Amino acid sequence: MSGYDFLEPDIAAWYRATLIADATFVGMIPDGVNGVFTGDPVQGAATPYVVIQLQGTEGVLRIVGPTVFWESFLHVVKAVGKPEQFATLKAIMRRAVTLLDVQQNQVQGDARIVSCEYERALRLPADTYYGTLATQLGGFFRTYGQTAA
Repeated sequence: MSGYDFLEPDIAAWYRATLIADATFVGMIPDGVNGVFTGDPVQGAATPYVVIQLQGTEGVLRIVGPTVFWESFLHVVKAVGKPEQFATLKAIMRRAVTLLDVQQNQVQGDARIVSCEYERALRLPADTYYGTLATQLGGFFRTYGQTAA
């Protein structure tokens, strides 16, 4: 972790707020907005649900116009569901990529999201996840953030 990791709760909240603001996205999740988690899911959550997890941060220097110091956050956004729900998991993640990729200049709490970019896919085979046989399908997203003030 580096100097701006205190922004991570606001970055994670931005991911969640961006996803649950979309009626199409929320409509694919049985628990609606309550099925999108920024940490561990609630035990017994109806599948499919979505989990947003921080994977790491690092301080970076990017130059866009004036020189600005930013923090880079790597998150996994994944849909979790039963193996027979795979088509729904794909649809959820297609929509998540559409909503999150190339977002710019958004503010959430103390954080300014300078940009968010989809990096690569994630697919984990069916395994027991929080007591349920589940498949996980998702993606890695790189977010560049700085303090909003």
